[in-house]
Amino acid sequence: SLTLTAIAPKGTDLTSSALITDQNTGTPKANIEFEPGRRTPVASFTSYVSLGSSAAAGIGASTSSTSNTNLITTFLQSTHSDMISTNLAQDGATIDDLTTSLTDIESASPDVITLLPPFDPLETDGVDWANKYQTFLDEVYQRTQAPIFLAGFHPDPAAICGPNVSEPSTGTCYSTQEWQDLSYRSSVLFHFAAERDYVHLIPLIETMKSHPDWHTSQGHPNDLGHEFIASAFISEM
Repeated sequence: SLTLTAIAPKGTDLTSSALITDQNTGTPKANIEFEPGRRTPVASFTSYVSLGSSAAAGIGASTSSTSNTNLITTFLQSTHSDMISTNLAQDGATIDDLTTSLTDIESASPDVITLLPPFDPLETDGVDWANKYQTFLDEVYQRTQAPIFLAGFHPDPAAICGPNVSEPSTGTCYSTQEWQDLSYRSSVLFHFAAERDYVHLIPLIETMKSHPDWHTSQGHPNDLGHEFIASAFISEM
């Protein structure tokens, strides 16, 4: 399995880094630099809600217990044993699907929320997606007053496989247009987090090319990928 070690102390406003190593051999797997930002560790809570699409729903994990949501739940329950976890993620979810879950989110009375944001089919309008996302984040906070730990996403330029935009992404590379659209949507999430005290950005790194062993053949995170995602969230909590 993988181990993530946060070098800078939690609760600081400093740039921090994390060294991903192979737990058996100690061989460095990746050195992740986290950008400066607000860090407000959640002190006490009884309810956790997970939102997102396939990865948040646990697709690619070998068992439900090795999914990123369950790994986060296990971590939180280690200090809050009575905490209830509610996973509202849906495989293939879009921002419209997230919006229809607002009542369920509010009913769960979350003290903390994680969101692996679905970028929606890239043929959808990016500006419309951004407007809906902004409205959704504000509405969730208005209803729950819960901090939202939002995963950003850095698409890797090395994962561009060519200019052809007529073919869908294979899960292992992007067309030039796909990469540009993903970069735009990633920048939108960073902008939202910068403007909102209640949004805490988790700067996830594209690992499709650098760590193909963290992914299934369909491009979903496998157990190692899910552990990487969970560790990134946990380091901010």
